[in-house]
Amino acid sequence: NMRELLPPEVSAAVAEKLQEAASTGEPATVEYSLVLPDRTGIFEARIVLCGDDKYLSVIRDVTETRRTTLELKKTHQFIERITDTLPSILFIYDRVQRCHVYLNQGVTAILGYSEAEIREMGGGVVPRLVHPHDRHRVDAHSSRLGSISDGQVLRVVYRMRHKDGKWRWFHGSETVFARGEDGQVTQTIGTATDVTEHQGTQEELQLLSSRLLSLQDEERRKLAAELHEVTAQNVFAVTLNLKVLREL
Repeated sequence: NMRELLPPEVSAAVAEKLQEAASTGEPATVEYSLVLPDRTGIFEARIVLCGDDKYLSVIRDVTETRRTTLELKKTHQFIERITDTLPSILFIYDRVQRCHVYLNQGVTAILGYSEAEIREMGGGVVPRLVHPHDRHRVDAHSSRLGSISDGQVLRVVYRMRHKDGKWRWFHGSETVFARGEDGQVTQTIGTATDVTEHQGTQEELQLLSSRLLSLQDEERRKLAAELHEVTAQNVFAVTLNLKVLREL
């Protein structure tokens, strides 16, 4: 019987599902593994009650299906580990549903918001988080995305408000991820890299450059004034000398 043919743990699991099918009148499903002469197989048994103390069970070998599922899961976890170690926010945006369908952990590390919070904002991310002075630039960038070709990458620089209220500079890169049957862009994939420190350095360099130019201009004016004064004095001295010479 079943207890003689199957390992104890498998037999107990099947017996439990037999009781479940009998008590509920609904099909019961159990999955188990068996060590076979040439391999370890994974099987799925679907059990239904067919009368008093009689059951019908359909058993499928799902070994390859489960292995494929496991490999896909491992691949997905591997990709997630890679994307979560990126120093940028990685996202997939659905232009039809007007929401982010994927965000890596960078959104929390860089902006302070959880993935759920950004998802809840939906299409309100730009008006709620992008600096008012940069919205026209971001809106124009979004409009251009609807007509770009596959492989083309658009870039934009803008400010976003951190959860703590501070503004941070970002460099965004975005391209086509999916198109609809009509060829229209339905989803885009992109990154947003925090360049606040770089932007601050650039602004400091601009200020220093402006200050340097101002100092140079001021120095030129001083030099010009000094040259004018010296030249005037020399001309006056030459004039006096000529006058003396004419009187001799």
